[in-house]
Amino acid sequence: MDANLPRKVVSFLQKGKGAFVCWYDPNSNTGLSSYQNILQSIDTDVYFPIYYSLHEQGATFTASFLNELLRKELFELTGKENEIKDPFKFLKTAKLKKKPVLILHNIHIGLFNANHLTKLFNACYEVSLPIFATSWHYPYLKRFVNAEEFILKENKTERDASLIEISLKNYIRFKGPSNEQEQEKEHFASLETIVGQLNETLQKEKRVVARRFADEFDYPIEFVHEAFSILTPFYQVGREEFIKDEVDELYGFPKTIEESSRIYLSLGRRDVKLEYKHKVLIQN
Repeated sequence: MDANLPRKVVSFLQKGKGAFVCWYDPNSNTGLSSYQNILQSIDTDVYFPIYYSLHEQGATFTASFLNELLRKELFELTGKENEIKDPFKFLKTAKLKKKPVLILHNIHIGLFNANHLTKLFNACYEVSLPIFATSWHYPYLKRFVNAEEFILKENKTERDASLIEISLKNYIRFKGPSNEQEQEKEHFASLETIVGQLNETLQKEKRVVARRFADEFDYPIEFVHEAFSILTPFYQVGREEFIKDEVDELYGFPKTIEESSRIYLSLGRRDVKLEYKHKVLIQN
């Protein structure tokens, strides 16, 4: 547990708006502890906390559910039922005795749903409704937050296979490929195999580079990148430079063909900086 989290909560609230997320380790209870810690850090004399935990079943991960919850909670705060039919329109001009604050646990659930509650994060920002959330670490979610805190265990040697299976199902649930669609079953099986092999490889080699892994086992790189995203809650994410070649000054060609050589040859020039880097997963 981050002992500085209460101080960071208070500091973020002073900004008045935005979304702060605590990325936590699926193999531990730090997510729930952080959620409770955030709640306890809110000064209820000044702020009005609106909070709940998302669940896989039901509609708790949808924007519709969050919108209705805001309406009900704002009615409890103000008693003005007619004025808060649209809670975001109401919050734009409302003068409230306490400032509402949204606290959400497990916002990764329902990832990629077309009506996911993260779709409302911009609207929350516009009406200065601060958000605190806990989540497994999926890079996709970073686009919705303004500040982050990693609350992860050190020296993890084993990953619970059942949790990795949950991550796989959560990731593809609304994105695909689906194991229930005949035309997608083969892709699902390939992705499941890659996830399993990546996890096994990381137990032995401690780090895996996406492109090299794809080339070694002849996997489509787009599937390997998807598998990387599925496993990011369990491993550290990194970047690595391409292996650079050495040019023969006499002939103007590389002495050996390396990863960078193919890119330079395809560009037809060498006077450019390679900004793209390898995606890497690293054993903590």
